Amino acid sequence: MSLGLYVAFEDALLQAGCSAVASEAHGTLVGLLSGPNQVDQGVWLNCINDDSKLSMDSVILSETLALDNFIKRAVNALGDMETGPLILIPSDDVELGERATAFSSWCSGFLYGFGISGVPEEVPLSPESQEFLRHLTQFCRLDFEVEDNEEDEKALFELLEFSKVGVLNLVEEVKDLSSVHTETNSLH
Repeated sequence: MSLGLYVAFEDALLQAGCSAVASEAHGTLVGLLSGPNQVDQGVWLNCINDDSKLSMDSVILSETLALDNFIKRAVNALGDMETGPLILIPSDDVELGERATAFSSWCSGFLYGFGISGVPEEVPLSPESQEFLRHLTQFCRLDFEVEDNEEDEKALFELLEFSKVGVLNLVEEVKDLSSVHTETNSLH
């Protein structure tokens, strides 16, 4: 991933009047999109705004076209990892510790977004998906005192790949479970 994409996302958030951390905001977006409900920009921006005085009415809507493009990229990435970044963190040009911290923030955002995404409580996730979500919770708490060495680079790469696959599997499961849940409820 290029450094430009992460910076462009940060800039788009700032231009829209949002002071959210880019990696966490992207994680929240992907988490919301991983649930069964449609997500629009307004819902997502309200979720990531840490300024309680800033309402959607005061967000600079004319400056949010770039954010729409990031929403589309995230939707596409959930369908095909090759089309865009599923996990948006700074590029390899940035210090490893900063990228690891951004990954931890992304995980935190994803868990928040997924938690409020509308997955019915009565829809039981598989043990694998529950385990994956527990791993993401642990990744949020990791103390990233890393050195810029090959071993730590490889470890972060493996965490990223594990998380990408886990998110895609979770999305498929939620989609399947939600359709079964909807069919079952419509029969009653």
